[in-house]
Amino acid sequence: MNFGKKLKPNEHIHPEIPHRLEQIMTTRTAKYTVQAGDSLNDIAASFSHNLTLEELEKANPQIPDPNIIHSGDIINIPGLGGSGAKFIPSEKQFNNMFPYRDPFYTYPGLLSALSLYSLFTPQEAAAFLGNVGHETSGLKYIREISPTSDYCDMTKPYDCPAGKDQYYGRGPIQLTWNYNYKSAGDALGEKLLEFPDLVATNTEISWKSALWFWYTQPSLSGSAHAAMRDGKGFGATIRVINSTECGKTPPSLQVEDRVKWYKDCCGFLSVDPGSNLYC
Repeated sequence: MNFGKKLKPNEHIHPEIPHRLEQIMTTRTAKYTVQAGDSLNDIAASFSHNLTLEELEKANPQIPDPNIIHSGDIINIPGLGGSGAKFIPSEKQFNNMFPYRDPFYTYPGLLSALSLYSLFTPQEAAAFLGNVGHETSGLKYIREISPTSDYCDMTKPYDCPAGKDQYYGRGPIQLTWNYNYKSAGDALGEKLLEFPDLVATNTEISWKSALWFWYTQPSLSGSAHAAMRDGKGFGATIRVINSTECGKTPPSLQVEDRVKWYKDCCGFLSVDPGSNLYC
């Protein structure tokens, strides 16, 4: 991830969207890339209030022994499409939050992503969109400017086939590092390791990569999704996304900006921001 860096407008390719999505799809199943230390029971607890271990096992017949899963395995997560979606911001709310956004960031693209990864409450939606607002200065920017790292971990067996300098921040959450592009691509069925610029040129993939990160990236607080689901507060999502901003007195300018974005999004969604806003 890149945070607090100066960004520039992207010279993007607008994909053709054949029709506006009026309803969230009901037949899609999300996918999760197993991380070191995961168990099926932990994964079930992370994704839904109602998903049981038995349901998760049934959705993954490719795993012969549910007690044995390996880092890098792809797990099907049932119930996150359609009826699993608990809250979806309206197009008017979205437009009011981001009145000056780059046209690349479309509302139908967000809806498509929400067919895979649901936001369960208005407060979680505000937390996700508030962090997105901070990362992209209100969805104005798509690519990172002047990366401070090449974000290429050469210790990984797959290296950096797109080039060592091609895994900089892109999209709503500013996805970085070759291993994140690899894991996101595996989960979404896209060759993001080989073609990382898909995150900056395909609006649906871009939104999906952001929600994939929101749902799956672990920290001491769990994922950002789990932090909001479990009532840990917005500050816990900052610690997941960029812990280097945390632990400062007074709070860092980056944290203050994230909290401002979150409060503003809560206002548009008419929801109380709650407590524990800082990290």
